[in-house]
Amino acid sequence: MAFVMGAGIVDFRPGRSIISDRQPIAVVQAWGPTSELWWKLGLRYHPELATHHLKGGGQWSLAELVEGPPPAPEPAMTNEQIAEKVLEIVAETKPEFVQSIKNIRESGTEEQKAAARKRLESEMNRLGSEITGLEALTEYLED
Repeated sequence: MAFVMGAGIVDFRPGRSIISDRQPIAVVQAWGPTSELWWKLGLRYHPELATHHLKGGGQWSLAELVEGPPPAPEPAMTNEQIAEKVLEIVAETKPEFVQSIKNIRESGTEEQKAAARKRLESEMNRLGSEITGLEALTEYLED
């Protein structure tokens, strides 16, 4: 229900439009807690009864009020799709590593897969410390 706050409050003065003359109701950070409160008070959203929908909106900007159903959200990427994207990027600098991962996935034993997962975890931990170092360097440059 938090998205309802994106619709804002209608300007009640004469001659104002319910569609275009609206004011923000709250900052984005208040949407979730307020929605929870409204839920506890018994307010429920029934999208099947809606004749208008909200599109967009955000901090201090109202969502657009549109007729008809909103466009379907983009489907989230699966873990396999994410892994394929990562492998494409890594292949640019370490094609042999990518090929070994693909080979292990296709025909590796459980022991080989476990060893590969352990190696990947080690690489992620190393990368994590490098990212932390880069963040520190960024802050260093801001001083």
